[in-house]
Amino acid sequence: MGVIIGSATVVTIDGQRDGFQQISWSVDVQPERMWQLGSWGPYRTKVTKTLSCNVTTYAGVLNAVNLSAATSCSDSTASKSIVITSNACTNVPADLRNFNPGTPMFINSYSYSKGDPQSFGTESWSFQLWVHADPDGTLDTHFIPIPAPNVIIQGITEGNYTMDFTDTTKVGITPYAGVSPPGYNVSGSQGDVSAGPTSMGNVNEITYCIISRIGGGALGDDINDQGKTGNSQATVPHTPLYISV
Repeated sequence: MGVIIGSATVVTIDGQRDGFQQISWSVDVQPERMWQLGSWGPYRTKVTKTLSCNVTTYAGVLNAVNLSAATSCSDSTASKSIVITSNACTNVPADLRNFNPGTPMFINSYSYSKGDPQSFGTESWSFQLWVHADPDGTLDTHFIPIPAPNVIIQGITEGNYTMDFTDTTKVGITPYAGVSPPGYNVSGSQGDVSAGPTSMGNVNEITYCIISRIGGGALGDDINDQGKTGNSQATVPHTPLYISV
């Protein structure tokens, strides 16, 4: 296990290098073993590999992303290029402390948060990339490495928001336009309050909708945005396809 120095960790996402609060990444390998009778060992083992990354930024650091569900077998454009370079206190190999997929990663989800009227807004993004399980051919012949998919298609993005702002873009959400109501919105509510010296609580309207754009939420530095609160979240579905194109 190695210790990474945050102040010496450089994150670059689509060319942006400032305003990142927290980032995590992983290289996930999933073995699927073909168990057989008469042996404790599997007949063969199928291996798949995916890359994941989660980042929290101050609101507005990363550019907003337009979303469009697939109408043909072509790659989704809801993606960002990510490179992480870090230094460690101990002798940690570069391939463990650094992260560079070499190709844009697809967006899984997005959220905006400004829960305190006096705080600054933050945005959280999660990314995923399906890659070849053994690009260098180093695995034993027992293993069956799954290649990268031919195409990653984007589905319809759904999410919800609650806010004091008058414009949904302030919480990083644009409902799908061209329909009535926009985004096929439906609304509910939630509230909470507890006993105490001040006995204060909150009640909010929650709007659920189909979404055509995420990102670009309000930081809270503009005079018109100060004293406001809001939250949003969106899930961007992606599906890997292994087909001839």
